[in-house]
Amino acid sequence: VLVIDTLLIQAPPDQSICIGDSVQLTPITINCGAAPFTYSWTPAGGLSDPTIANPNAGPQSTTTYYITVTDSAGITSTDSVTINIQAGCCKSWPIIVSDTNYCVDDSVSFASNSIINGTASYNWEFGSKATPASYIGVSPPPIYFDTTGVIQIMMILTDSCGIDTAYHNINIFPAPIADAGPDTTLCRLDTVQIGAIPISHHAYTWTPANGLSDDSISNPFAYADTSLSYIVVIKNIITGCTNSDTVTINRHSATPADAGIDTAHCLGDSLQLSASGGLSYVWTPATGLSDTSIADPWATASDTITYFVTVTDSNSCTAMDSVTIRVNSLPSANAGEDTSYCEGDSVQLMASGGVSYTWAPSSGLSDDSIADPWASSNNTITYVVTVADSNNCTATDSIMLSVNALPVADAGANTSVCSGDSVQLNASGGTTYTWLPASSLSDANVQNPWASPQDTTTYTVIVQDSIGCSGTDSIVVSVLIIPLVTASADTAICLGDAITISATGNGTYLWSTGETTQSITAAPTNDSLYIVSSNNACGSDSDSIWVLVNLLPSASAGADITIYLGESVPLNGSGGPAYSWVPTTGLDCPTCENPTASPLETTTYYLTVTDPLGCSITDTVVVTVDITKMIFISNIFSPNGDAENDIFYVQGLGIQELNMIIFDRWGEKVFENTGFQADDKDTGWDGTFKGKLMNPAVFVYMVTGTFIDGSEINEKGDLTLVK
Repeated sequence: VLVIDTLLIQAPPDQSICIGDSVQLTPITINCGAAPFTYSWTPAGGLSDPTIANPNAGPQSTTTYYITVTDSAGITSTDSVTINIQAGCCKSWPIIVSDTNYCVDDSVSFASNSIINGTASYNWEFGSKATPASYIGVSPPPIYFDTTGVIQIMMILTDSCGIDTAYHNINIFPAPIADAGPDTTLCRLDTVQIGAIPISHHAYTWTPANGLSDDSISNPFAYADTSLSYIVVIKNIITGCTNSDTVTINRHSATPADAGIDTAHCLGDSLQLSASGGLSYVWTPATGLSDTSIADPWATASDTITYFVTVTDSNSCTAMDSVTIRVNSLPSANAGEDTSYCEGDSVQLMASGGVSYTWAPSSGLSDDSIADPWASSNNTITYVVTVADSNNCTATDSIMLSVNALPVADAGANTSVCSGDSVQLNASGGTTYTWLPASSLSDANVQNPWASPQDTTTYTVIVQDSIGCSGTDSIVVSVLIIPLVTASADTAICLGDAITISATGNGTYLWSTGETTQSITAAPTNDSLYIVSSNNACGSDSDSIWVLVNLLPSASAGADITIYLGESVPLNGSGGPAYSWVPTTGLDCPTCENPTASPLETTTYYLTVTDPLGCSITDTVVVTVDITKMIFISNIFSPNGDAENDIFYVQGLGIQELNMIIFDRWGEKVFENTGFQADDKDTGWDGTFKGKLMNPAVFVYMVTGTFIDGSEINEKGDLTLVK
């Protein structure tokens, strides 16, 4: 048995409706097929549900809908129905879109979702308690109401179908009463209750929460270290409306009570306390204080004590601080026993009893700030030492130093002796004598020994008196030897130079010039002989030296020259085999006889000529640079082969580099050259383009570049080609 499944459907008949109306698409006739069936309408626009058998259709314009039915075996069938929108009917509906419940002072939004025919106008009426009270247009701005209760909103719609009116009621609920309490000012560490009595069916939120006992009740306790404003938001749980209020708690800044730092003083001293931070002060205990009600009383304590001060500021806020005073005992000072010493000697003092020491007067002491300085005074003196212990407490003691006068020592007058001879010394002024050095004396411990020195010697005699004080004196015994002098070798110099000549020997020096130093400066203008001699009571000697004088070469740097900026010129040197030009700037060879100079500014060149003997002389030449900058560009040329004005090229002075482009009257580039120099015809235009001579015409040239001094060149103009 062969079963063939077929499916045939028939859509509802075509229908006509007014715009804004809808019609149910029914009935659908199904022939054959196996249930259940599925439905698919296209297009879906304007349909209540495109997947059911009989949706409602309300298109805005004439539309053909296609229905496809599928049975359980997957067999499909399609048909269509057309819904025509009648042009002759007119239908419209005004519709207001808005929420229902609002709080006073809320912004209320209204919109139109009206069905209109053609061009429409909208007249809104919000009532006398609204801002604005009315509006003309499809979308009114946010509306504000300053009243509460039920308010009716009216919108009058006018279109091609006529006039229609829509109404919409809204509820405006009042805002709850918010009370954060009065502003207040507190001292540090004080607490205050803010807010008001709670209201039922209301919720409270305080911000910020820091410093509050509870941020969700109506009247929390507030404590804050600094001035702070709290905001309370109260919400009506039933209507959802909120309100807020602010309370400011000003905190007086902390009273900066300061009794000063703990300190110590020495027994018997007084110490001034110094409190700060307020207007009035109270000290406790009163023991040892000059006044307990001032900021800076004097304290005199015999034992360690702690004082407390209560400070009150201008806001009547108080704070307390304390200071401890420690009392230190005094050191035991000892300067040592009185003593005596000889004038000129030193005696070491030795104090004790502390950790630091100060002696007075400081004169004659090696160091007045140590325990054991050395004292050297020419007169009897009393020193007082101030001894300080580790607590800087002080005590004093004294010591007297008696000074004994020294004997007057005399070693005699200075004398001389020839080498190998002896001379007798003779001292006076004391009871015992000691000579130094003793090696060349007949007896170093007598008053008048014989001296036989090999070299000049200073003898010192120490004379001691009966009480042991001693004085000294000295005598110089000069040993004269037979003089010996040798002059340095003969030498030569260039005319105008100077040379140092010298002699060696064992005595004094006397030159033929009258000078008496070992070395002298000689600057003769011709060959000269210099003689040096030496003599004393035991003999004399002499020697000589020739200083020869070489003549200087002849040098010429040539005549001064003037050039234009960018030009070069050869310099004309002469006079010797070796040449040196300075400065070297702008020269191609500073050691040549005739270098080429290309200076960028006026320059004086110095030529130094040196001969084979090393003598040299200098001459100068001034190269003046004319810094005139100039560029010349012709405006006409005739490339006709007559050798007269056949080339268009750039001329000028002081030019570093040039670039040139030439255009015809249609803007086509007919010639270009870059990086060339001025005054060179080979760099110019011969009037040809692509190998052919151009016809007479007017062209445009553009010339750019730089002068040697770095300034820019920008020239543009017309160029006429004639034949």
